Amino acid sequence: MPEVLQRGDVYNRRGRTVDFSVTDQLLHGDFPGGLKDLNTTRCDVKQAMVESYARFFLEYEAAPVLMVNAAEIDPVGNDSDYAGLLAEIARGRKGRHYFNPLKSLL
Repeated sequence: MPEVLQRGDVYNRRGRTVDFSVTDQLLHGDFPGGLKDLNTTRCDVKQAMVESYARFFLEYEAAPVLMVNAAEIDPVGNDSDYAGLLAEIARGRKGRHYFNPLKSLL
């Protein structure tokens, strides 16, 4: 765990979110299975989360991982983009793979 996430001052300490109608609890509370009420307005906390998330996917080996660069495609609004993504998923290869599709020309 990153050092910054081991410090108590990066937590909001609002307790578990049990009443979603309480705005403070909704915005700062601890969601079940969530981020332990981290203060994500802090840049150091966000940076630690980004680094942890990236490291998880770079080191994960329990199942196949397909990382998709979706910056140039729209699989929801473009059938061709969707078909290309689905075909890549269907390849079902083991290990870690990267998919960098090009923007549809149609």
